Amino acid sequence: MQQSYREAFLRLPPEPGAPAPAAEAASAQLLARADRLVETLDGADTVPVGGWLQARAAQTDGRAGEAAAILRALMEDPARAGEGALGLAVLALGRPDLEDAGAFARFCLDRGERTPRACAVAGLAALEAGNLADAQRLLSAAARIARTEEGASDDLRGAQRVLLLMQLGPR
Repeated sequence: MQQSYREAFLRLPPEPGAPAPAAEAASAQLLARADRLVETLDGADTVPVGGWLQARAAQTDGRAGEAAAILRALMEDPARAGEGALGLAVLALGRPDLEDAGAFARFCLDRGERTPRACAVAGLAALEAGNLADAQRLLSAAARIARTEEGASDDLRGAQRVLLLMQLGPR
């Protein structure tokens, strides 16, 4: 009998290393969002094994459901919950409604994990929700942070492009 991904994760040993003192586990409401995303992407029967790199490889190979299941499992560990939430935020960008993407990105930001990608995803979700001031603040933060991080050039270009389009507005 095939186990659900959640049951399989609960039997895995914890990741090595202690969680950061300020690290918090994801709320039940955020985990429910993650479960819905996993089901939407057809990953509910996937038994997740691995971490960010395995999820990224699965997404690259077109197995978004498997990637979502792996990232959902990471959210159970307070030390890696931000990692899982950021990955789910990125996967949720492909859905028509960015409410879930924004919730996962804000979870990262609330934990103090201010990465360019988390700020950018939260900014895009705010823009779609019509909150232009919040979107501009978050996208500006994404661009500022990306300028100082190696390998964040895509985040920098993306944030700058959206900010420019916001300034030009509909004409």
